[in-house]
Amino acid sequence: MKDESDFPQKMSKEDKPFFTPGRVFLGLLVLGALGYGAWYITRRSSKPAADLFNNGEDENAGKFKINLDTPPVVTIPTKNNTAQVPPASAGASANNVKPTSDFPLRKGSTGAKVKQLQNLLNTRKSITGITLVPDGDFGSKTQLALEKLGWPTVITEQHFELLTNTPAEDIAEMLYKGAKAQKIEPVLAALSLIKTPQKYNEVNTIFKPKGLINGKNTTIVTGLLEVFKNSADKDKLNLAFISIGLKKKDGKWYVPGNEVSGIERRALITSRPTVVWRTAKHSVQVGNQTIIGYELFSSNGITHFETIDGIQLYVQTEHIKYA
Repeated sequence: MKDESDFPQKMSKEDKPFFTPGRVFLGLLVLGALGYGAWYITRRSSKPAADLFNNGEDENAGKFKINLDTPPVVTIPTKNNTAQVPPASAGASANNVKPTSDFPLRKGSTGAKVKQLQNLLNTRKSITGITLVPDGDFGSKTQLALEKLGWPTVITEQHFELLTNTPAEDIAEMLYKGAKAQKIEPVLAALSLIKTPQKYNEVNTIFKPKGLINGKNTTIVTGLLEVFKNSADKDKLNLAFISIGLKKKDGKWYVPGNEVSGIERRALITSRPTVVWRTAKHSVQVGNQTIIGYELFSSNGITHFETIDGIQLYVQTEHIKYA
């Protein structure tokens, strides 16, 4: 009988060698993968940014060509051709994108100067055949009206001053025709062309002999306030007179330096303790039964009045009565 020592013995875990063929192969495989990964990452990071979009690894490769030194051009397909629009520079502001009332005025501009231009164009509608809404928005109709008159469609400050410096004869005629037709809008448009009290004097000299009221010599102020008796129209006229620079004293409108006939103002007295104010931040308490000044006009529950010293203030209409 054979002794146990003659049979092969099972090898324990402690007796097995660590570097077996299988383990060596697996280790080499892992090392190879790690090395390739490190090489690929290094290769990618060393490429220019533009190449990362054009490396041929994406289905869209070749469709995007990015030049990092020159801003891209936006291509806009149109009906007949392709328009290329360069982007705004880094320092461009919103004003470069959407024109405002700053000169030059052009299509897309907005503001008070555009409104003044539209009012002027409306005085030429018999020539242009275009009636504009004076909303201060320079649109296609405003541009077309300029073209009809043969005027430039881009208005510089010099152009604007020449165009809006309407001769006194023309303004006087516009006022007379508008008043005779009892149409407030053309009258207000004509008044907007009178920028100074001095210009008012010039226009008024020509307007008076036209005899608006019963063929008699009548000033612009007296004539217009006599024709337009509606309170809303009177408010608009009063605002226009103030914009020109006219003043009121002792119940009458006047040009600084010479009196202008107007409508008598009524003295105001408070009917309860109230507040009068000059601006939103400047106001003063006033007691009951206090004469505060002369009415200029009232609108939307607020009365605009002038003190005996010529200071213009505001008060709630329901807190006052006529003295």
